[in-house]
Amino acid sequence: MNEDHAAMFQQQLQALLMQREQLNLQLLELRTAITELEKTAEKQVYKLAGPVLVKKPVEEVLADLKEKQELVTLRLQAIEKSETRTKERMQVLEKSPSKESAK
Repeated sequence: MNEDHAAMFQQQLQALLMQREQLNLQLLELRTAITELEKTAEKQVYKLAGPVLVKKPVEEVLADLKEKQELVTLRLQAIEKSETRTKERMQVLEKSPSKESAK
């Protein structure tokens, strides 16, 4: 039974690591976009809205990007907490004696 739990925790940990990597990439892209928009002298920029580009004020796009950055950061923190809990559960499982080894 411990082996089943260990495999399950390992799968959960792998999924969390992949999610964390994706969120880190999103965060990097958002930070890059925010930095570039803060440097620009333009008053309006084009923003992707579905399949079309729409002209928007820089301040509006910056506000949207900063809000997305905040949400991604919160999601990343939640993923990291889940990752820590999963690792702790794996350690507890490794330390607990297996019922089958007691036979």
